[in-house]
Amino acid sequence: MGLINIDMIVAAPHVYTMEDEAVGYRSESAIAVDRGKILAVGTIREMLSTYKPEVLIQRSNSLLMPGLIDCHCHMELSLLRGLAQDTSKWMMYGLGPFKKHLTDNDLREGFLLGVIEALATGTTTYGEYGYQMHDIAADIEKIGIRGHLTQLVTE
Repeated sequence: MGLINIDMIVAAPHVYTMEDEAVGYRSESAIAVDRGKILAVGTIREMLSTYKPEVLIQRSNSLLMPGLIDCHCHMELSLLRGLAQDTSKWMMYGLGPFKKHLTDNDLREGFLLGVIEALATGTTTYGEYGYQMHDIAADIEKIGIRGHLTQLVTE
């Protein structure tokens, strides 16, 4: 059987795949990509023995992360984007007062909007905390993104 034609192989000395407790760290690895999707991760030798890339990128001193990671975001506040930036003391006079008027449905739709924007810019993993984590957990599972979620508890 011949090599499989694909768009690209990207190789680097350090790769984080976010697959396990060690954040999927792999040394001297490569990622096979076709039509915007990651097909496989392995050594450069393994990738080149399986795939024939149209483009081969080999970096000698780089870290490869096959998706951006946003460790602290407030996806549910996406509906208020732009408001805070135009308000001095944005946390107290922008987000705080206006968030009080958002319904649970508004917050969920804001979350989904934030996820769409994140995926469009290459963010595939994010950290989120809030009050409605069960709904958000169901949404991220359905969408297929990675999320590290924490339920907010205040006293």
